[in-house]
Amino acid sequence: MQQTQKIALTAIFAALHTTLSLFPGPVDFRSWIILITPLEGIILGPAMGFSAASMGYLLGWFIRPRAEPIIFGLGEPIGALTAGLIAQKKWPHALLLYTGMLLAFFAYPLTATIPIWTLWDTYIAFICIFIFAIISRTQLARKLPILLGFAAFIGTEADVLTRIFILIPLNGYQWWGIPAQLLPSIFILGAFQTPIEAVISVAAAIIIGVPLIKTLQKSKTLNFET
Repeated sequence: MQQTQKIALTAIFAALHTTLSLFPGPVDFRSWIILITPLEGIILGPAMGFSAASMGYLLGWFIRPRAEPIIFGLGEPIGALTAGLIAQKKWPHALLLYTGMLLAFFAYPLTATIPIWTLWDTYIAFICIFIFAIISRTQLARKLPILLGFAAFIGTEADVLTRIFILIPLNGYQWWGIPAQLLPSIFILGAFQTPIEAVISVAAAIIIGVPLIKTLQKSKTLNFET
């Protein structure tokens, strides 16, 4: 992909991200960006995907300000970046990112008050990185739906984990004015809500991503290798 094409696609995805962020999604405090975030990283690559998601989130936040502090939006570009890393089979980078944030979460004293089972979907995504590492050199990883499914799921959960990292180890709950005693209830609610995001993201990545990538390949706009 030429640099001008990358810039044009980045601008298109940033505009789509902005538009989708204006509509409340199926989960509290989120929007329909869950449809597009993994695809930003998968199609544009980790760096450009991060840029598109960052621009999209910031523009969307200023057009439709949200209750959450703006720093929580960092989860969206991190999610796009992680999906891009998996799509390019750079799973060690994703593993390092997950490991660092999970260790920081478990090392924080306040974590002792939070039911650790509530991160069950994030644990599954962490395990999926190891599964992907095993199949990344096999023919399975060359099948576009499987590659996109892994990338979307791990990327979406990286978004969730980033928000958790900001909320707890970085004391984001204090910036947001959330009493510490409410955090266990918030995490229990999230244990049922965030998997909905993951299912929608994976479905969108496969249903939209497969034909989109094939179209871009045919038009010579994208050189996407599986």
